[in-house]
Amino acid sequence: MNPNEHKYKTLPRLGWLVLAVLVVLTFAPAALAYTDTSDSDQESSKYQDARELYKKAQQALNREEYTKAAGYFKDVYDRYEDSPYAADALYWRAFALYRLGGESRLEEAQEALEIQQEHYQQAATQKDAEELYLRILGQLAAQGDSEAGQKVVEESTRALDDDPEAEPKADMDEKIAALHALMNMRSDRAIPILRKILDDRDPGKTKLREQALFLLCQHGDEDAVPFLIDIAKNDPDFEIRKQAVFWLSQSQYPAEESIAFLQQLVADTDDPQMMEQAMFAISQHQGKESRNVLRKIIQNEDLPPNTRGMAVFWLGQNGEAEDIDFLKSIYGRFDDKEIKERVLFSVSQNSNEKNALWLIDVAFDESEPIESRKMALFWASQKSRIDLNRLVKMYDSVANREMREQVIFVLSQRGEKSALETMIKLARVEKDPKLREQLVFWIGQSKDPMAEDFLLEIINE
Repeated sequence: MNPNEHKYKTLPRLGWLVLAVLVVLTFAPAALAYTDTSDSDQESSKYQDARELYKKAQQALNREEYTKAAGYFKDVYDRYEDSPYAADALYWRAFALYRLGGESRLEEAQEALEIQQEHYQQAATQKDAEELYLRILGQLAAQGDSEAGQKVVEESTRALDDDPEAEPKADMDEKIAALHALMNMRSDRAIPILRKILDDRDPGKTKLREQALFLLCQHGDEDAVPFLIDIAKNDPDFEIRKQAVFWLSQSQYPAEESIAFLQQLVADTDDPQMMEQAMFAISQHQGKESRNVLRKIIQNEDLPPNTRGMAVFWLGQNGEAEDIDFLKSIYGRFDDKEIKERVLFSVSQNSNEKNALWLIDVAFDESEPIESRKMALFWASQKSRIDLNRLVKMYDSVANREMREQVIFVLSQRGEKSALETMIKLARVEKDPKLREQLVFWIGQSKDPMAEDFLLEIINE
């Protein structure tokens, strides 16, 4: 097995999601231009047939009948090339063929766009056509079309050329399309360009740099970690820095360098968003080293409670029994309510009898804050069937009304007949009017005849 195969961990679902968003963004402007131009009262009667055929093609495209739509749009151009519909018909024919896919259809789409570029330079869809053209060339090049590959290089070089004297200068969407086309064809040629783009820290190029960072990290460049660390440390744009930190969560080699930087970032940053991103990145690394870092953060009293609580959450999400035991062992050291609640939640998410009993012990502990005790009881009841006698013992032994209310609520959620019987017994002896009122309320929610009998008993008192 190639040792480089495990250098990086990817997120397929995330990758597909981002690519899907890019496709939507690429074609959304074109969709806005996709309108029926038939409303002009000035239109000459000789173009009526062209209008009707163009409308028919539009309708087929809306129904995703791409073969029919491509044919109709071709007819619009072939039969009415001097009409107002011909230029956009070429673009939409290319779009329909692109959606159909396949080498021959892509070549036809390329040809249609080249005709538009040559003869209809003022077309409303020209900008979208330039982006689509690059994508088509990229797909053809990836399938082995050397001529298309050469054109990708030429078009990408033109689009990415930052020479202020270069004309015409491509807009940002075309530059992004050029990056994707080049990456699909020859990633080895694209990577130096991506790095060059990221090194150019012009504030006006943030969108392009974000795309370059995404493509570079998707490829899994073996030098990505030092490069990402440099961006996370020094890039002037906060969003770019934050994204670099996120991608460090996916770059698993060298893990030691990545984790060490992220740990330091957690300690140094004053920004909550960056802290959360760094903590997430640490948690995504596999192995004991990242978990040990989270433990150190949790025990570092110089860090804010929110930071330590976040570390508790991510350590608990790993689900390792030894990590849960660690959290339980240090629970008593925490004074902060938020950290305590995070520990209780983490323990509850790793359900077993031992953890449920620990939560019950917290609920019984009168030295604990009442909110922590209520939460411990709630999570324990959600994850296991607490013995009814134990609940009754708790109800009888605590003087705090809030805690008794929590016991009543837990009993009300049980659903079995024995829990209803227990609530009725408690209601008959309860002296506190508010607690008795709650017991009666929850008993009244039951459809069991025993509940009805008890309610009638109260009414007849």
